[in-house]
Amino acid sequence: MMRSSPLTRPLERQVVTSGSAIHPVLAPAAFGLLGLGSALDLVAHRGALTWLSFYALAVGVALGTWCALFALLDWICFANLGKSGSWGLDGIPTLVVIGLYSGAVLLRVEPTWHAATASAMALEVAGAGLLANKAWIGRELAGSLFTRR
Repeated sequence: MMRSSPLTRPLERQVVTSGSAIHPVLAPAAFGLLGLGSALDLVAHRGALTWLSFYALAVGVALGTWCALFALLDWICFANLGKSGSWGLDGIPTLVVIGLYSGAVLLRVEPTWHAATASAMALEVAGAGLLANKAWIGRELAGSLFTRR
């Protein structure tokens, strides 16, 4: 659905449902679940909290992937109107974060109680570090390429 109001603001094009863009709504939920899963892994090494952490990470990855799909649709269909420019570079760090957390979830499928292994924790720490710096990285990438055009 496209929405515009010629008198109050320039044309905005985004994939929307019931008046709101989908991916900006899903992103905080996805990143919140990923952060919750990482925090629970730091607190608990065995038991029910590791199980909860695994499922928080799995749902966070699923929501992040769904969010990335709608962001990709916005980028492909309406590239010149996005805040991050025609390249959509703010999505690149997001995809890397989702990829790192996906690897951590896949490494935890087999262990008892879905406990985090050392390699899964390393992927989670890398993902959390990139997630903490994602906003700055996305702005810097988009800004540097915009000034080169």
